[in-house]
Amino acid sequence: IEFIDFNSFNPLSSLKELILSQNNLEFLNSTMLKGANELELLNLSENNIEIIESESFKNTKYLKYLIINRNLVKIIQENVFKKFYVIEELTLSDQKIEYLDKKSFNGNEILKRIYLENNLINE
Repeated sequence: IEFIDFNSFNPLSSLKELILSQNNLEFLNSTMLKGANELELLNLSENNIEIIESESFKNTKYLKYLIINRNLVKIIQENVFKKFYVIEELTLSDQKIEYLDKKSFNGNEILKRIYLENNLINE
């Protein structure tokens, strides 16, 4: 899978888990998960994701677990994860992340674990 049409998940409004690992996705945008309103777990590991747009997760208010390890992400922009109200665990390991904006995780009081090992982050 290289691209997901914005209407793909509309009929699956009660979908709880979505595993899209080991595909060829290159980016995440605001329409990709439209309709997956009840999603609790999203696994995007082992794709070719380089870009995560700031509104990529705006339709996933109930997301608890997000796994995006083993991709090609370099920069985590401001407010990318702002819309997560119940996120508990975020896995961003084995990327090429060089920079994390200080506002990347704003408003995530429930977040318990962030995995960032094997990246290129410098102080």
